[in-house]
Amino acid sequence: MTEQKKEDNSQAVVIPKVRLLKTRKIVKIKNSDTPNIYEIMERQDEMQIIADLQGKYLEEFIYEFSQEGKSVVGLSWLGVQEASRTMGGIQTKIVEQKEGETENRGKWVEFVVEATDQHTGSSRLGIKRQYDKGRRRDGVIFDIPFYTEIALAKAQRNAIRALLPQTLIKAWIEMHRKGATKSEKATAEKKIETI
Repeated sequence: MTEQKKEDNSQAVVIPKVRLLKTRKIVKIKNSDTPNIYEIMERQDEMQIIADLQGKYLEEFIYEFSQEGKSVVGLSWLGVQEASRTMGGIQTKIVEQKEGETENRGKWVEFVVEATDQHTGSSRLGIKRQYDKGRRRDGVIFDIPFYTEIALAKAQRNAIRALLPQTLIKAWIEMHRKGATKSEKATAEKKIETI
């Protein structure tokens, strides 16, 4: 009988608990004259996605910018991924994929992704169209590598982000902000554990 128990235990599936990293990084952009701060956040996410595709890992979970004297704070693509892992139970699926081409911007791909919270049954859609070419402020046109993968990752980000509870997002930002005390980080981590 003891032998039978050992066999049953060897067949058990063990799901490891993901622990939060102890070190966090925040991307700070000091240029307050930037006309569209969200374009910068989009470019930062693109850099994270491309770095990930190249086997690199960046720890930038939060973007923090100053615009017109006000602080703009948000989760990066990696921040959204890590926050959703903390919450658990979010699944995504591609609902639609389109491709096309325009004369002035080149090829494009568009994804519609549905994210579903398995705990509540709630779901949200995320959409992103990405072109294979970009234009710098000086007018120079450049190729965007991995534009299909970028579009899919951003559509997933948009769908998942819409499902994350605001309390979780706020606690994540509090925990990952540069300059937060150990006590503030511990309090934020406890909030996250109860969400």
